[in-house]
Amino acid sequence: MFAKKIGLDLGTSFCRVCSSGTKDGIKTERNILIVNNQSNKVIYKGMKAFEIYGKESAELRVVKPVKNGILQETLYQKELLIEIIQSISGRNPLIRPEFIVSIPSNLRESDKNSVASLLDELGAKPNIMLIPEIVLSAVGLGLPIQKSSGQAIVNLGAGTIETAVMSLGGIVAGESLHFGGDDIDTAIVEHFRVNNNIEIGIKTAENLKIEFGSPEVISNSDTSEVKGKDLATGKIVTYTFKIDSIRIAILPSVHKIAESIKRVLEKLPPELASDIIDNGLVITGGVSNLKNLNFYLSNYLNVPVYRLENPFNSCILGLEYLIKNPDVLGSEITFK
Repeated sequence: MFAKKIGLDLGTSFCRVCSSGTKDGIKTERNILIVNNQSNKVIYKGMKAFEIYGKESAELRVVKPVKNGILQETLYQKELLIEIIQSISGRNPLIRPEFIVSIPSNLRESDKNSVASLLDELGAKPNIMLIPEIVLSAVGLGLPIQKSSGQAIVNLGAGTIETAVMSLGGIVAGESLHFGGDDIDTAIVEHFRVNNNIEIGIKTAENLKIEFGSPEVISNSDTSEVKGKDLATGKIVTYTFKIDSIRIAILPSVHKIAESIKRVLEKLPPELASDIIDNGLVITGGVSNLKNLNFYLSNYLNVPVYRLENPFNSCILGLEYLIKNPDVLGSEITFK
């Protein structure tokens, strides 16, 4: 009996799994758990834990196994993944699945070993394939990275921002920031605290980012409402704010992203730089859905910037394609 191949995108906010020989498609789960402080027992995990996140009682704590793309809570990550993996590969210990896993492009060797150890505990066959997430995203988006013409892509995730210019199947120049959409949410929370003396929840901040987040002006006068705690009185209030204040809150973060991309482009030899001017730059990942981000980056970098379909799933789609077409990549694969 042939072992199944399983693709795993171990993200800061979500973990996504796909496999060969199954009609179930892509399985997606929130990468979060609620744990009892005294017993360390997992009370809720995945989507149910996310629903409770921010409302948990004092005897419970939130665990996010992956922080800025780095696996930090192996035990709890295993707890979250084991049912998903067993539903795909079965419970026969004699049939060990082959794993192909996405990782940040600059992941340290010790962190790669942590991922390999986790998967070994989940019953993986030896020689786990570790592939940079940015490469898999390019494959998932259908970019012609095997050609000599340079292809620029930026993966804007919850915990990492990665930029790469690819040619002939490999990364020519790149940069990775331990920074992402979660940090933008925190910036919105901090903006309301400092400027309005209002405390809002991190999930509320995420919703404001999704609804109003834009590095370009949407409106100077339109307002909306948000519920939060008045830090002066301790009372729960409904606060009216200008929509443009969300732009002000996120702009330093967006500028940080733009500067990172700029540094990568400045490293390019003239011929590859010319390719990027012709081909443009592709943004993907959850943060790419910020309104007008492509226009802001295009003006900042002086190159065309595009957001293609399925920005949330580009990495797992790349894994799915690689399972079916294993000879697509070579130089960017690490085995553990």
